[in-house]
Amino acid sequence: LTTGAWSPAAVLAALLLAPIGIYHYAQYRFRVDNLLFDPTLTAAALAVVALTWGVYLLVAQRVALFHERSFIGRTVSLMSEGLIVTDRSGGIVSANAAAAEMVGRLPPLRREGDAEDIAPASLLVEDDGEALEVRSAWIADRGRTLGVHLVRDVTKLKQAEDAALRASQRLASATESMPDGLALFGADGRIVFHNPALRTVTGLPERDDLIGCSYATFMAAAFAERPPAFSERLARSREERQLEDERQTRLGAWILARERPTSDGGLVAVFTDITAIKRAEADLRQARQAAEAANEAKNRFLATISHELRTPLNAILGFADAIDQGMFGPLENARYREYVRYIMGSGSELLDLVENLLDVASAEAAEFRIDLNPLDVGELIAGMALTFEPQAQKAGIRIEVDAASDMPPCRLDLRAIGRILSNLISNSLKYGRQDGRVLLRGRYGPGIGHIIEVEDDGIGMSDAQIVRAFEPFWQAGGRSEGMGLGLPLVKTLVERQGGQIAIESAIDRGTIVSLRFPEAGPGR
Repeated sequence: LTTGAWSPAAVLAALLLAPIGIYHYAQYRFRVDNLLFDPTLTAAALAVVALTWGVYLLVAQRVALFHERSFIGRTVSLMSEGLIVTDRSGGIVSANAAAAEMVGRLPPLRREGDAEDIAPASLLVEDDGEALEVRSAWIADRGRTLGVHLVRDVTKLKQAEDAALRASQRLASATESMPDGLALFGADGRIVFHNPALRTVTGLPERDDLIGCSYATFMAAAFAERPPAFSERLARSREERQLEDERQTRLGAWILARERPTSDGGLVAVFTDITAIKRAEADLRQARQAAEAANEAKNRFLATISHELRTPLNAILGFADAIDQGMFGPLENARYREYVRYIMGSGSELLDLVENLLDVASAEAAEFRIDLNPLDVGELIAGMALTFEPQAQKAGIRIEVDAASDMPPCRLDLRAIGRILSNLISNSLKYGRQDGRVLLRGRYGPGIGHIIEVEDDGIGMSDAQIVRAFEPFWQAGGRSEGMGLGLPLVKTLVERQGGQIAIESAIDRGTIVSLRFPEAGPGR
């Protein structure tokens, strides 16, 4: 029976066949012939069958109960939670292995109140950082009251809950202290959370309850423009991950709205007040426009005054040259001829200044047309050396040329590069030393491009002077010759041709001005 090898059907069949066996045994034992049915013997056999069947059922029930209790006992012993059974006074009737470790940390588990009240109760016991949860139920069992207590160690769970609570409090504190407005929209497009700054930033009154407010209603109340649909914003935010829009509130403030989708299908929006930034941008834009207008007015003035000066200067120089040449007869007095040469020299210098003013004005206004064409750099600097040879001899300075003969052509504007080299050579002669030299050098390197250098051994410049060298109207050494427009004009014209300019200099050790023009490529 304990092994389950005999089923109830097999036992019943065996018991029904037993009377037949007894009947045949009686015939054999007592030599009774022709006995077809004996009521007494049959009744006794049936009584034996019934008694045997009852015994079997009782034993089977006891065996099943034994197995059930054994299974429950093994299950309880394997539980990670403690299970304790107590009487009304708190005495332990039974406990599993897990409960044995927790008993010392529990208060007395007594039954208080009416014994008929068997509603379950819950208790949380905390001691020295540890937490136990006790769920108790009192039941009536055969005239006595027993307490069934399920004890669970919830220390880690309590610690996690405390940590989550602290994190939630920190997050709430952070959002409350934010200067930006924060709104969290649920999947249904309604506000489920917002910080206090949201009202301040958007200008919404305190009397309006924003929790539960729909996206469209909130946007319509806060901003002047028509609000977009929540589904549209949510779809766009999922595609672009973050949406940024500048919007103006009904009170006139400018707000930068940034929206991102949340993992639960909602939307989080941060609203930043950028009114001060927009105001600064407007002020900057107005200042830039005013500066551009002033610069344009300055350029127009320079161009106009330069044209007005150049016309009479050309006349003065022309008449002075006619007098110097004696076109209508010789000058009798040598002092007059000297004065005429002074007039011509001063007029030429003034005309150069006027030309520089015109070039600076046209270059800054992008009216100086640049037409790039292949030029031979060696021939270019050799020609410039010949042009300035008389002026160099007069200053007692040698002009030397060092240019490679196998350089490929460089795409330059002939007029612009002429003005550039004229200014640089003039400066070298102006600030050079008597018996010194000016070296014009031309080089080329693959991947580097063409490099043109003007080197002198004159007074030189300090680092601070190099920084200011490209400022208009600044002059090295405080000398009064010229207007200080040469290097600013040179820099502008070099950059207009796609080149770069650099200065290397030291006091009393001369100056090297390097011009680098890239190799021919797109746009050159």
